[in-house]
Amino acid sequence: MERRRPEKELEAQSAEDVHGWTSTLPMEGDEKADSYQARLFKSGMPKDQVAAECKDAIFAGTHSFGGVLATMLWHLIQNQDVYAILRNEIANRDPNTDAQSLPYLTAVIKEGLRLAPVQGTRLPRIVPSTGWSFSDHYFPPGTVVGVSQPILFANEEVYPDVKAFRPQRWDKPTPEMQRDFVPFSLGIRQCIARNLAMAQLTMAVEKIVESDVLKGARVKREKLDVVEWFNVKIEGNKVEIVWDDDEDEK
Repeated sequence: MERRRPEKELEAQSAEDVHGWTSTLPMEGDEKADSYQARLFKSGMPKDQVAAECKDAIFAGTHSFGGVLATMLWHLIQNQDVYAILRNEIANRDPNTDAQSLPYLTAVIKEGLRLAPVQGTRLPRIVPSTGWSFSDHYFPPGTVVGVSQPILFANEEVYPDVKAFRPQRWDKPTPEMQRDFVPFSLGIRQCIARNLAMAQLTMAVEKIVESDVLKGARVKREKLDVVEWFNVKIEGNKVEIVWDDDEDEK
């Protein structure tokens, strides 16, 4: 039987593989090169910083997306009424309709992002030279302030029944819900790939539900434990889904 490698060992190997790959990316030579790394290098960015930016892009496009998608599927399996409504909308849509325009699918994606926030850390911002007042407090210039997504998304006053997977809450979102829903942050430091991420999540959930591959599936854990990290991390680094037929065959 193959030895199951420890989680930390797998993480270290993954980091080493990514570092090795980004270190060999071509950045110079062809002035017409229009790759991501070539454009960064031609802008005057040092090679080590270009490599770091490429690592960030890989990290954001794999770890974040995979964790959010897995968590969404976990909630769909746990909420068969939601799954049935979503499957009906997808099955009866106009073939020419863009999936991102489907209202219930969009609501499922939003609710999934709310319950699987990508950023677990406080997103820091520096108060400008004019100072800043919030509620009854004044923050002088240079003060570092911030707020984390999990705190915003778990506010019972804004999202009643906050732990429940309820896509219907997005049918008529309140101004406070819209204000606090910042899955990709805001401002000049918001995620540059937010539109791509939304498209990926929408298409992935659409195709998975359309195929009905989740039929008969169940989750192995009744609760997902989340560890606060730079990006939110699921305890154990996995969301396990099983089908009873598969279990019977073991």
